[in-house]
Amino acid sequence: MNPHLHDPSHPRLELILITCMLVLLALVPAATAVDNGFIAVSSTPAGARIYVDGAYQATTPWKGIFPPGSHSLKLTYQNYADYETTFILHPLESKNFNVQMSPLAFFSFSSNPVGAKVYINGVWEGNTNMEVAPVPLGSSYTVKIVKDGYQPYETSVVIHEDTHIHAELVPIAATGTLAVMSNPAEARVLVDGIMVGLTPYSGTTIAGEHTVKVSKINYEDYTTTVTVEGGKTTTVTATLVPSGKPATGTGSVSVISTPVGANVYIDGVYYGPAPVSADLAAASHSIKVSMPGYSDFVSTVSITAGQSLPVYVTLVQGTSTVAVTQALSSIATIGTGTQAPQEGLGSVYLSSRPASAKAYLDGVFMGMTPLGIRSVSAGTHQVLFTYPGYDDYAAAITVKAGETTEFAAPMVVTGMQTNRAPGFGWVAALTGIAAIIALFRRAI
Repeated sequence: MNPHLHDPSHPRLELILITCMLVLLALVPAATAVDNGFIAVSSTPAGARIYVDGAYQATTPWKGIFPPGSHSLKLTYQNYADYETTFILHPLESKNFNVQMSPLAFFSFSSNPVGAKVYINGVWEGNTNMEVAPVPLGSSYTVKIVKDGYQPYETSVVIHEDTHIHAELVPIAATGTLAVMSNPAEARVLVDGIMVGLTPYSGTTIAGEHTVKVSKINYEDYTTTVTVEGGKTTTVTATLVPSGKPATGTGSVSVISTPVGANVYIDGVYYGPAPVSADLAAASHSIKVSMPGYSDFVSTVSITAGQSLPVYVTLVQGTSTVAVTQALSSIATIGTGTQAPQEGLGSVYLSSRPASAKAYLDGVFMGMTPLGIRSVSAGTHQVLFTYPGYDDYAAAITVKAGETTEFAAPMVVTGMQTNRAPGFGWVAALTGIAAIIALFRRAI
């Protein structure tokens, strides 16, 4: 060992050591400071709270020094959407953030009655009356407000400002089924003065008291008052009594439209939505059938004494008024036999229980029941009826030239048992066994 290293007589050596240590101490923090980066944050509006890596720093505008690496930045301001981003800061790098904050709007809901469920974009958010968290301006939503016993309320909205949606909920009217039978059948059924079909008839009716009228040419009208109960079937059976009088100078006309529900005017008088039935004097009468979005149908028919004339009208989409100048000769011949029919053509009138079933003729969709179809070739045709919740009903009908073939489909609720002729299953089984034995013998 060198004996001079610790010799106090050499103060110069100690001074050199102290100086080296001070230089090292000065260099270490200087090197660390050189590695840092800088960020500057401003916002519109100013005064937003700044969080870097989850730690609150200050309000905008603000500048800070941070070590290199990955960082997160978040700005918050009352009634504005939060701004969030991540960034990588390099040594000695300066980053500037000029943030345009997005304003929020309040979104609230109410209903009458209260306590309805609120679905926003298909997700349940709560019950009325309520307010959701502020939402961004320009955002769009679908809103559905539902409550048991009331019709649902639905709307779409784009948020441009604070938005409040109020739903006046409409009660769902209780309904039941009204079934009307008559002897003889194919009599007109009018409920509260509006024709709904021909017997045998079955249709959904609002619960409550109704006046039912059953009418047929050369028979006395049958009128009664019934009370339809919700969820139940009310049946009216009418035994019609012959009038005992010869046909006078009156007949009747039934107007059936496709689509159903068109407005019917006879001689300028409004008779209601189709199907409509009216007793008229034996003479010529003007008929107008109209419906929004369709061209008006205007023509003239001739009624003879004792005649029951169905008039089938198929409306054409459009906005103009179409006047049919010639008489409806092809229609007027239906069921009358007073004029020469089109050779080889007849007509079909299809109805169903319940009404508004989809009707197909030879596989082609024709419309909703009750439905009149003109210019059908004479012969056998296949008809098919479909209705949600009911079994499909198919049958064959025969159309005669110059005549109207009427067919009513008694549809059956899906899953409901229907009566079969006794022994039908055994007959089918024995027939199948016989066929198998015959095939087996042939194979031998």
